[in-house]
Amino acid sequence: MDCLGRGEQMKVLIVLLALIFSLEARTQSLTNVSFTSLMKEADLRPIHQATSPLNFAGSKRSVLFFWASWCPNCKGFMNDFLLTAAKVSGCKFQFVMISEDDVQSEALGFLKEWKIAVPNYLDTKGKLRTKLQLKKIPAMVIVDSEGVIQQSFVGNRAFEKGLSSLHQVSRGGHCEKK
Repeated sequence: MDCLGRGEQMKVLIVLLALIFSLEARTQSLTNVSFTSLMKEADLRPIHQATSPLNFAGSKRSVLFFWASWCPNCKGFMNDFLLTAAKVSGCKFQFVMISEDDVQSEALGFLKEWKIAVPNYLDTKGKLRTKLQLKKIPAMVIVDSEGVIQQSFVGNRAFEKGLSSLHQVSRGGHCEKK
């Protein structure tokens, strides 16, 4: 900004502030959105034959992990996500993974290699992630039992925070057993 005059510096600052506030507003707009209505518009298909359709009715909150077999950061968080799912599963949470692999067999091969039993769905075009305004993967979204988005975590650091907050739920006595 050294090359800009004082007036031009102020204009740049105002534009940057406006951008920051619009991004903050966009992030906040994800909460309290009906995930169920977004699901109807997305084309999710179960990866496993035995996987049942996603259901947000009932007493469980849902933790959705957006991933792909070709994503190194997703692979890096896979073990932590699965361990968290095992620890927190008694806390009225259902854990679901949504793959953005283009080819179902690639996702299925990855799931078999890792011996993953968590329900998995395929979103080949990333329609659902786009509708949720999640810019990249790995991403995690927490949906309440009414199908309303409560929190989202996008990118490595945010994903770590999301996993950490789930651990706190199970450790902090906030865990409502089934």
